[in-house]
Amino acid sequence: QAAVAALASNQKILIAAGTYNTTQILAVPAGTTNAVIRGATGNRADVVIQGPGMGDSSVPHGIYTSGATGLVIADLSVGNFYYHPLALYDVQQVRVYNVRVFDAGQQLLKSNPTAGATQFDGKVEYSVFEYTTTAPSDYTNGVDVHRGANWQIRHCLFRNIRAPAASPIAGPAILMWNGASDTLVEGNTFLNCARGISFGLTSKVGIDHSGGIIRNNVFHRSSSEPGDVGIMVAASPGTQVLNNTVFVSPDHDLVIVWR
Repeated sequence: QAAVAALASNQKILIAAGTYNTTQILAVPAGTTNAVIRGATGNRADVVIQGPGMGDSSVPHGIYTSGATGLVIADLSVGNFYYHPLALYDVQQVRVYNVRVFDAGQQLLKSNPTAGATQFDGKVEYSVFEYTTTAPSDYTNGVDVHRGANWQIRHCLFRNIRAPAASPIAGPAILMWNGASDTLVEGNTFLNCARGISFGLTSKVGIDHSGGIIRNNVFHRSSSEPGDVGIMVAASPGTQVLNNTVFVSPDHDLVIVWR
């Protein structure tokens, strides 16, 4: 906790193998450039950073930053937080690599800029986003990015992004919206998620997302799981959807939709 609070530009924190029970948010200082937080062994299962639980608000986030550029988070696991294990606000060129993100009260990775700003060139790769069972409510996503430009989400596994049985269905596992553009979502796998990939969220006047490519992804939801479509494009002109495999439970006859 002290090391992250003191992290400066162009510094790297290597975290030794172990389970770390946090008592406060791991807050990367605003304005930090090209800093790295990485597990020392290269195996994400060896380094586990966890909060007090999805129902305990005393530590609302795991790793948090507002205003960092070039931040790298890699080779570790982070989860069991009241809001977001990864709360990455007003970031540019952020990279999340080989990270397991699990069990959050809301979104697993949340990225939201200040009004009117754009977040450029994020990369989320070779990572796992999952719930051990289900989210506490339907208000969840795996990766939720507002006004992100040129983000890439590649070769990740999204598992059990779903709500409790009595709730409405959970949000999309990947949601790029609210002015996002030119996202590449490629080579990901979705298992038993209520919804898969969504560029834009609702039918609206104007543009929710623009451009981008959704390709070579695999979405599978079993017949016992309720849910919506595997891929949705909503108010997102110029988006390409190429060579995806979508298998959903028999109670839903739409698998890829434009809205």
